[in-house]
Amino acid sequence: MARMNFVTAVKTGLTIDQIREAAPSVFNLHAHESRSERYNVAPTVEVVEAMMADGFKVVLAGQQRSRSADKLLFTRHVLRLRKDGVHSINDCFPEVILTNSHDGSSSYRLMFGMFRSLCQTQLSVGDATIAGQKVTHSAKDTAEKVVEGANDVLAKTPVLKEAMDKWLGIDLTEKEQELLAKQALTLHYGDRVPPITEHEVLRATTRYDEGASLWNTFLRIQKNLTEGGIVYQRTGGKHKRGTTRGIRGIHRSLQFNRKLWDLASATAEMAPSSTPAV
Repeated sequence: MARMNFVTAVKTGLTIDQIREAAPSVFNLHAHESRSERYNVAPTVEVVEAMMADGFKVVLAGQQRSRSADKLLFTRHVLRLRKDGVHSINDCFPEVILTNSHDGSSSYRLMFGMFRSLCQTQLSVGDATIAGQKVTHSAKDTAEKVVEGANDVLAKTPVLKEAMDKWLGIDLTEKEQELLAKQALTLHYGDRVPPITEHEVLRATTRYDEGASLWNTFLRIQKNLTEGGIVYQRTGGKHKRGTTRGIRGIHRSLQFNRKLWDLASATAEMAPSSTPAV
């Protein structure tokens, strides 16, 4: 599985040099040789400069590792950005997730993300709550359109707060928590037999995540599956114990987190009623 190199600076924002070190493909000015002459490069660095001029700061930068050396400067990269003046929701800071590549594998994508300060956790919001946006490389004034799209995404912050408050007001039964955990395991492992149980996925690793609310249940599942580190008993082989791996890779991580969010959103829609969060 392809992995990602990344660097973060959630308080101060990253400098241009830090972004360049973590994601050199951001600064590429040329398309990969596999692209036709009609392909518009639309360098990500120009988008970053335009977003910084608009009040955004890059708090995370990374790029996919490539097995092919000639694609290293063209591979998919990800940036997470915050904007001055956008306030936190509960203990979460709204962010814009931006991905792009210059090898033809993706266009500019803009998605709503959050950084949860209590547990230093990165969250991604699914389309069920806030739909992501795309800007193609063939678009005119690409940087301007990306900045506009980023602001449109952040403008949905009140929608996110409403969803979070709803999830906080829904208390799940043990069976309902186990069902969501089972769905998450299937999402993660597919047809493979998971090495861990629903109960292990639902275990709180911090007191902040304890409780039966849908929000807290979602956070426990997200943290345990994305970060890994759960010790389990092997059924065969030389080693009796194994440890689950976290989710790596830009596409895989975003895909899992956004689909997990949508699973929780579907659970909220099926709830017969909810009480307002305090």
